[in-house]
Amino acid sequence: MEREILNLGITLGPLHYRLQAHDDWATALLGRMNDRVACRHFSGSAHRYVHIVRQPISPAATEAFFAGDLPSELATLVEDELPAHHWQISGNDTTHLTWRHPDTNHAFWTESCKTSLPTLPFQLPLDLLLHDIVQLGGAIVHGGLAIYQSQGVLLTAPPGGGKTTAFSTTPANWQLESDDAALVWPAAMGGFLISPLPTWSVLLGVNPQLKRIVQWQVGISFQLAAVLFLDKAGVIALTHQRPLDAAFSLYRALSEYPTVIISRAPYRVALFRVAAALARTVPAWSLQLPSEGNFWPLLEEELTHGPR
Repeated sequence: MEREILNLGITLGPLHYRLQAHDDWATALLGRMNDRVACRHFSGSAHRYVHIVRQPISPAATEAFFAGDLPSELATLVEDELPAHHWQISGNDTTHLTWRHPDTNHAFWTESCKTSLPTLPFQLPLDLLLHDIVQLGGAIVHGGLAIYQSQGVLLTAPPGGGKTTAFSTTPANWQLESDDAALVWPAAMGGFLISPLPTWSVLLGVNPQLKRIVQWQVGISFQLAAVLFLDKAGVIALTHQRPLDAAFSLYRALSEYPTVIISRAPYRVALFRVAAALARTVPAWSLQLPSEGNFWPLLEEELTHGPR
């Protein structure tokens, strides 16, 4: 049974969001999120206050919608006076929209139409998250995150490239945090930090081997120690990549998560700068891997002792 949650604070990487439900649909959404995602709560002010409500767009309101005008039904949800015009509206599917404005930290997350499609076990305001993490010099990366001795290792591959299969063999002395997406951003003391996002393959039933994880942690962060670019091959090989080569592979990984594919046009230059900075500061390897290959001992040796 879903719990009724009207207000949920959630940490996503370096960002603090306060999610506020304003109707039954929003309350159910926060309940599902709280059940499947282990939210790292925070105290104090938030980077964004996200108001969640079903808000259909009527044919009569279409012109105002495309002009970026804020409907009065949304404006009345907030006690503060909000800008009336020039809202930036985006969505990562055909029903859910996010509304943001540069002059306020109040944002809206709406369902624009009722749908008969099955609801996923969780949703996140990914369009807002993409915009906000880019402003901090970071990005959403399409890749899995595993931890070895408190070191973050990011493994990337094109869709269908074998990430989930590789992570299904994670040994007991490694900690699997996600196998599909993560946040990366610059650390104050140099290098990059990385934080997991929930794993789609588990929630969609693609990889039953990972269903042992009932809740996915978000908000925890680790120093990023290595990036692996996975290639299917006949034998296992781990080869260091030059920063120039790694930058292009990283740009691909920063550009191919579904939300980023749809929304990346304004962020292309920023994402390439993130890729270049990652390539300069984080060691990268090309990992050739057979379908049943066990690369973990080889990677542990590299992380522990470095190249010889």
